[in-house]
Amino acid sequence: MNQKNIFSINEIPYGQLKNYGITRTMLLDMPKQALSSILNGKLSPLLAINGSDGLTYPSKIRLKRDGQGHVMVIISPKLKEMDVKRHNLDKEEAERLRKGEVILKDGKYMKFDKETNQVIETEASKIKIEKRLAEILESVEDIKLGEVQKQRIREGKPVELKKGDTTVTVGIDLDTKTGVRLLKGDLDMWRRRQLVEWDRITPGATGYWQTSENGWQYEKYKEDRQERNTGRHYSGRTRG
Repeated sequence: MNQKNIFSINEIPYGQLKNYGITRTMLLDMPKQALSSILNGKLSPLLAINGSDGLTYPSKIRLKRDGQGHVMVIISPKLKEMDVKRHNLDKEEAERLRKGEVILKDGKYMKFDKETNQVIETEASKIKIEKRLAEILESVEDIKLGEVQKQRIREGKPVELKKGDTTVTVGIDLDTKTGVRLLKGDLDMWRRRQLVEWDRITPGATGYWQTSENGWQYEKYKEDRQERNTGRHYSGRTRG
């Protein structure tokens, strides 16, 4: 990822986050994986964000720099359904996104976040595909990429490569720092990995944020943590 898209703990606009009901303590209490994602400009897990009307709304956040280099918080609220008109998607493109695929459209890579029903866009120019592919090929002995395979990867389609007993899959993965992932395994393994959701993070460590399967609230987490510390039984209850 480009260096300008990597943020430090001290750059986070905690004042802005506080307006949405997220304190510094709550943010830094996240598991390392979730916090690392945010600091690299990626989406957070699903959170309960305070709205101006006094209600809370399931949303995700990410960090972005404005034209002057200042860090700001971008809110991605949960939509009722995918906004196909806004992204000018045809039926086939929308279906591919729903299946978890990455598509290239209008100079942007797009992926679908099914927890918010948002289409996430990344400028293709920000992903140094050729450099990353060269690095990958150097790391895997005796495996080559043909031009047709490279073009498929550029289009967002993962490619499976085999050499003897070695099988790897290479493709665009917008959740990684570089935007290109090398996976030791076949296409089926790649697709299974793409289906992994935030709710697989251990509930006892997730703190206040919400996911599709376990809607943990921060205050509830603190209460349960206190119960564990005093030897009381941890119920692990979830919200509907």
